[in-house]
Amino acid sequence: MIEDVLATHGIARAVWIGNSIGGQIALGAAIAGAPRVAAAVLLNPTGVDPDAVAALLSRPDRIRARAGVAPTASLLDAALALMFADPSGAAPHRLAALRAAHTGSADHAAHARAVMHVAVAARRAVLHDQLDRMRVPVLVVWGEEDRLLGDATPARLAALGVPVARIAGAGHMPQLEAPDAVHRAIASFLRDIGA
Repeated sequence: MIEDVLATHGIARAVWIGNSIGGQIALGAAIAGAPRVAAAVLLNPTGVDPDAVAALLSRPDRIRARAGVAPTASLLDAALALMFADPSGAAPHRLAALRAAHTGSADHAAHARAVMHVAVAARRAVLHDQLDRMRVPVLVVWGEEDRLLGDATPARLAALGVPVARIAGAGHMPQLEAPDAVHRAIASFLRDIGA
């Protein structure tokens, strides 16, 4: 679908940048050698450590307990609490306000959980078993305080020679908590690969 969008706009090749599941999609394209992928930047991607998200999603009570929220809290609110280095900071509040303004649906958390289940289940074997087949330059940008995924992903990719830019003071969404540091890491990577 992404390649179709690029083709529609006459873009022959692009650097794919994605966060979380978006990073997993960009990584999948890098592994597959998709013709419109010039390079990939993965911000705290899922799909590298097959058990990180799947284990949490199989037990919603674990997400709530790890997040320190009430057992009756929505799954999405619990996950949001784990995604940020500072859950009380401006970034999670902006994201929560945006979600509230655009969803208005009581079953939004259930929908988000279903999407995560599908994404993890569909891509798990493809990605973690084929990481050594990446066909384009890849950069990992990793918010060091990602309480959702843990720290196995950057270590696993670094062992394959993938550069990892660690972002201090950021969690699962480093682009929201430390945009300047993320921008610098991506700009440096693009200079290095001549993009």
